[in-house]
Amino acid sequence: AISLICLSFFACVLASVHIYSLPLDLFGAAHAAFAVAGLTSVYGLSQGVFSSIAGRIIEARGFAPVCLIVALCPLGAWLILRLALRPESPTQ
Repeated sequence: AISLICLSFFACVLASVHIYSLPLDLFGAAHAAFAVAGLTSVYGLSQGVFSSIAGRIIEARGFAPVCLIVALCPLGAWLILRLALRPESPTQ
């Protein structure tokens, strides 16, 4: 169990590094600091909203729906990034 927890924590840290390097790749060095500050702010605000909603769902339905939603969120984020950052095809 401890090795799975360690592996999970490593995966979270690895994903965090990629999330914080994404603005540098997308916006360049001149705007990366502002983008990272924006990501951090949005994360803080979303935690406030998510905690309230998750608490209500847990009280009404238990932990299973919240665990399912949290498990599917990274896949949804990947899909959004995949669709939004499609390479442009050369015009012929």
